[in-house]
Amino acid sequence: MRVTRISRWAAVLLFSATVLVGMSTLGSAAQASTPAPSTSSSDVVSQVSGVTTVPASPTGPNDVVIGAYIFNIQAINFETSSYTADFYVWMRWSNPDLHPDEHFEIMNASESWSAMRTPLEVGPIPQPDGTLYHSFHYQGAFNFKPNLADYPFGGQVLPIVIEGTLLGDYTINFIPDSKPVVMDSGLTLPGFTVGEPQLITTNFEYSTNFGDIGNPIADTYSRTVITMPISHPIWSSAVKFLLPLLLVVITASLIFLIPPRLGDARIGLGITGLLTLVAMETGVSNGLPNVEYLMLIDVLYILSYVFIVATIFQAIAHTWNVRNEEERRSIKPDWRVTVAYLAVYFLACGITTYVFVAY
Repeated sequence: MRVTRISRWAAVLLFSATVLVGMSTLGSAAQASTPAPSTSSSDVVSQVSGVTTVPASPTGPNDVVIGAYIFNIQAINFETSSYTADFYVWMRWSNPDLHPDEHFEIMNASESWSAMRTPLEVGPIPQPDGTLYHSFHYQGAFNFKPNLADYPFGGQVLPIVIEGTLLGDYTINFIPDSKPVVMDSGLTLPGFTVGEPQLITTNFEYSTNFGDIGNPIADTYSRTVITMPISHPIWSSAVKFLLPLLLVVITASLIFLIPPRLGDARIGLGITGLLTLVAMETGVSNGLPNVEYLMLIDVLYILSYVFIVATIFQAIAHTWNVRNEEERRSIKPDWRVTVAYLAVYFLACGITTYVFVAY
């Protein structure tokens, strides 16, 4: 009777934990959907500036045509939510009194003290159409807001936000060039697949006048947002993160292939698997920030913990059968439990992965 009770409690534990994790999965997916994982530049513009994009207007006295060339991306750090980039930016304008090349700043710069902005010309160069041209080489670190709900899958969008700093008669109005942004053909980012960059211009209105009593109306500035989508390769991420996890779980399931009379060996195998999972999860979490929602990898580890704890409970139950000299009756149910537990585990992991990635 005691054996049956323990077995039932183990099954109830596995089922209840699966249901609870499933509910937390849906909650985490919904919570992490703001902002939602996306490789769309318009979504990132909304995150960075809180406004919608505006179409380019005909060239006027304060219009500044802007474009960029992305040369290199490197050193992505999820823990500090930053990355480094090496790019070129150029501007063309018609008003000789405007000087936009001297009045713009990078809004999402990180460690600005180490950034380098190098002019490629001594000063603005006259163009055949009467406009002025100036270009710069920029190297530095930038902040971004990672969405790790789908980690180790999913994607990120790396932004560079440029804002004009002049107001009044010399308010800068950025408009994208005919080919606004180009990425170097040799650019690669180890561990990620790099998508096509985009450049979008927006108008950003601050919710304050910064204490200027002479200007009670909030100021609006023109912004240029360059976005570079990156994503984790599915197969390599699965091999690096999920394969070790599955190997530990499958190894722990071998508990049921050990004769029930060897109770110490059974329980020792389960505890070893549990400690291995803890060490693995610690290693995965070390390079990630503390987020307010459960990541996909977190939920998969929780399911793995539940599976191993349930197998330990089941092993203890069958050890009581051995003490009652019922070893033969214990071996046959072990096979059934092995198949049932693995089926529930893989089904829960599959549903969890689908919910996170699809939604």
